[in-house]
Amino acid sequence: MIKYLAEARLMTTRFRRCTITKVPHSENTQADALARLTSSCVTDTPTGAMVRTIGPSIGPTMMTVDQEDGGWTDEILRFKQAGVLPEDKATARRIRRTKSWYCIIDGRLYRRGFSRPLLRCLNPTEAQTTLAEIHEGICGDHVGARSLAHMVLRQGYYWPTLRKDAQAYVQNCEPCQKHARFQHKPMVPLTTVDCAWPFAQWGMDLLGPFPPASGQRRFLIVGVDYLTKWLEAEPLASITERQVEGFVWKNIITRFGLPRTIITDNGTQFNNAKFKIFC
Repeated sequence: MIKYLAEARLMTTRFRRCTITKVPHSENTQADALARLTSSCVTDTPTGAMVRTIGPSIGPTMMTVDQEDGGWTDEILRFKQAGVLPEDKATARRIRRTKSWYCIIDGRLYRRGFSRPLLRCLNPTEAQTTLAEIHEGICGDHVGARSLAHMVLRQGYYWPTLRKDAQAYVQNCEPCQKHARFQHKPMVPLTTVDCAWPFAQWGMDLLGPFPPASGQRRFLIVGVDYLTKWLEAEPLASITERQVEGFVWKNIITRFGLPRTIITDNGTQFNNAKFKIFC
């Protein structure tokens, strides 16, 4: 629409005077009926209606799709034109079951849609070209997978894996992955963990490996008090149950007393027989 607006503004400069008039819907029925003919079957054209096919006034806004040999469309075309079925039994059974859904017009395969207009059947290469033009073409706005599939159907195109291909195309679109809005809510409801006394409940975890420091220390063990958010941390060269026991004894018990609860992620350094006996 931006391209058409720019072209319209350029054309208005060629006239001495220009007036824009709104045509009511009641006076636009004939033009509307002629416009609807483009999405209906040729045999449904009313008697006496003169239809002339013209191209768009602006070249870059027209989407062209080239046809290639091969693909699922040729299998149905060969069956409807010559009665030849593929060797695969499952494919042959599917073609026999769905043959009434398709028709051939000017050598091209069309599928009968639920809303009367015929849908042009595309092979894989044509399908990718159509997805690219609608999703990120001159008028594309990087819509989601479901909207992209519906827009393809509204434009009058169809292929069996439309929804799957639209989902894969959106997932592989780099601008969509960078700037789209995603739901970051947790899969399960959050559970509140209450603590009424300071240094009675600690959360512990291991971090690393980091770039080696002095003494080849590449790991970090961290303990955080749930009430005061006090943090105790110590760098380690290795993460074993003995190192964890030493950290709990030296940094927590001897400084803040015996804790009531220690919450971990059930790592092997915490969930083992020696550490359980120590606790």
